[in-house]
Amino acid sequence: MSKNTKIILSLAVVAVVIYVAMGREQDPIAVSAVYPEIRTVEQTVSNTRAGTIDACRRSKMSPAMGGQIASLQVKEGDLVQKDQVLIELWNKESKARLKESKARVQAAERSAQQVCILSDRAQREAKRKTELLQRGLASEEVTETAVSNAESQSAACDAALTQVEVYQASVEVIEASLERTMLIAPFDGVVAEIEGELGEYVTPSPVGVATKPTVDLIDSSCIY
Repeated sequence: MSKNTKIILSLAVVAVVIYVAMGREQDPIAVSAVYPEIRTVEQTVSNTRAGTIDACRRSKMSPAMGGQIASLQVKEGDLVQKDQVLIELWNKESKARLKESKARVQAAERSAQQVCILSDRAQREAKRKTELLQRGLASEEVTETAVSNAESQSAACDAALTQVEVYQASVEVIEASLERTMLIAPFDGVVAEIEGELGEYVTPSPVGVATKPTVDLIDSSCIY
C-alpha cells in the first residue's frame, strides 16, 4: 500500500470518528428553578441615591405615660388591625382599682334600688293619706307625717342615684388611665420597628425634644 493511500485512509477514519461524535445526543444540563413566595416585610431598606419607599400613613407612637413594658404583643413585620393592642405597660394596680370601683358601682346600684323602692312606697302612702284626709277619714297630722316621709324618701332615692353616678365616673377615670398604659393601633398596617424589649422602661417624648418612637406603624395599603 502506497504512502498516499495510507494518508487518505487515516483521514477517512478521523472524519468518521468526528461525524459519529457530533451525531451523539448530549446529556441535558440540570437547571434549578426558584418559585416566588409572598412573605411579610422583615425590614425596611432605603437608598438615598436611588430613592425611597414611603407610605401614605405612618404613625410613630410612644406611650402617653412612662412605665415598664409588661406585654409586648407584636413583633417587627407583623400585620395588625385597627384598635389592636401593641404594647401594654405595667398596670396591675390600676386594674385592681378598676375592679374595686366596679364593685362599688354594683353595691351602690343595689342600695339605690332598695332606697327608691321605699320611696315609691312612701309616695303611695302619702297619696292614700291625702285622699283619706279629703274624705275626712284621716287627720291632718297623720297626713303631714306621711307626706314628709315621702319627701324624705324621695330625696334619699335621688342621693343614692347620684352616688351611683359618682362611682361610675370613677370607673371611667380609671379606664382612661388604663388606656394611657397601652399603645393601640390607630389603623391597619405593618409594624416596621419596635424600640424596646419586655421588662424595659419607656418614657414619653418631652415637649420640644424629639426621641425615637416605641412603635413605628406603616399603612401597608398605600405605598408610594
